[in-house]
Amino acid sequence: MLQYPQIDRVAIGLGPFGLIYVVGFAAAWWLGRLTIKTGQ
Repeated sequence: MLQYPQIDRVAIGLGPFGLIYVVGFAAAWWLGRLTIKTGQ
């Protein structure tokens, strides 16, 4: 039998807002790393 992957139901339950939350968190993480790397 195939086993289905465990998907975070909170992100799905929030609908498009869950996706926006994940994208915003990733963008903040990337901008933070970029700021640290450039030394500003």
